[in-house]
Amino acid sequence: FQPKAPDPSNRDRNFYLEWVEIVGPIDSLPPSPFQDRLDSQFPPELGETRLRAALAYLSLKVWRRPPSEGELDRLVFLVSAEQSWAESIRRGVEALLASPYFLFRVEAGAGVKDERRLSPFDLAARLSFFLWSSGPDEALLRAAGDGGLGTREGLTAAIERLLVSPKSRAFVEGFASQWLQLRSLDTNRLDQASSPQIPESLRLAMQQETIELVDYNLREERSVWDLLDGDYTFLNEELAAHYGVPGVEGEGFRLVRYGDIPRRGVLGHGSVLTVTSSPVRTSPVKRGKWILENLVGKPPPPPLPGLDGLDESSEAARGVSLRSRLELHRKKPECLACHASMDPLGFGLENFDSIGRWRNSDGAFPVDALGELPDGRSFNGPVELVGTLRSGGDDFLRCLTTKLATYALGRPMAPEDRPMLQGILDSLDEEVPTLAQVIAGIILSEAFSYME
Repeated sequence: FQPKAPDPSNRDRNFYLEWVEIVGPIDSLPPSPFQDRLDSQFPPELGETRLRAALAYLSLKVWRRPPSEGELDRLVFLVSAEQSWAESIRRGVEALLASPYFLFRVEAGAGVKDERRLSPFDLAARLSFFLWSSGPDEALLRAAGDGGLGTREGLTAAIERLLVSPKSRAFVEGFASQWLQLRSLDTNRLDQASSPQIPESLRLAMQQETIELVDYNLREERSVWDLLDGDYTFLNEELAAHYGVPGVEGEGFRLVRYGDIPRRGVLGHGSVLTVTSSPVRTSPVKRGKWILENLVGKPPPPPLPGLDGLDESSEAARGVSLRSRLELHRKKPECLACHASMDPLGFGLENFDSIGRWRNSDGAFPVDALGELPDGRSFNGPVELVGTLRSGGDDFLRCLTTKLATYALGRPMAPEDRPMLQGILDSLDEEVPTLAQVIAGIILSEAFSYME
């Protein structure tokens, strides 16, 4: 304090900090749960075998298979120069995690006599990545090691255990997102000038609605037909208000019956309806193509190169409905082959706007939701469209089975897979075919147990 300092700014109280030194932590960190478990499983009393036994255990967990003696020798040699047990383990874990056997799913086969058949540990890994999107747990590795996965009964028991586990939620999220193209909702942004916008919370709610429906269908062993024509869904307050469904409060999702509200199955979900819209309007073309690809399993042929799309200028749209413009576009011979099958299906969903809200008019024009399937069966509106798809034989079941097999095997289905797919369809319960039945049929098939 210098009240008489020549510089007036220095006459008040001033505090100067020249430097700070922090020392610590002084106490050593406690061992992690991983270290505690490893120390208890492999105590110092094991002597010279301790390190080798620990690395063999870690290799099984990280590589999803037991190491060969040569691999184990190299690991022991790599870490043996370390001064402490903890440093040896740290170096060993680093080597295991840097190995291609951890970074990639390497399937080596069962042996020379049947070189394309998966080994039990490869099968365990394929099974867990399919249903859990992660590596096998100790129980599954144990079943692989003791031959439990080598019998139909043992494999069936493993399937049932994995499906009832909460970890199978990862399968639901992964498969539903791939099959129904839910991830496109993150990138399918609507034009701010000409289309209604949705907040991020509503976009996430749309995705969760569809995932919750598929999850419920799997866990409650509901018929897979409910995914197509079920009269219920899962809503929270925000999404219910978006749909105009009364009586739903709170952020949590709960099962809601539609009753007289004209929505059925995934075709009534905002996620699907938004993904299949264009940035500036609804798109009967995209919606029809989506139905053919993901529900019917009969995708349209690709368009010819160099064709012009629909004229979206304001002059072209003035005084003419979207349906009339598309019907005029479809009259072009080069456009007819594709649009004849897509557009009439998409018209059945025109009562839903580009973000899935119900509407009776599109601007100045009343909605015309009359449509027709490629085989000539007609419908009017989304409920009749779903009913018509349901009455189309086993197209939906075959398409779902094909999509699920593609997801499980990581490759598209080929003509030689048709007997396998038909065998799975024949094994389904005629009254209540379930997702679990389709999953079991795929895993128990020969295709699942063999390398490509």
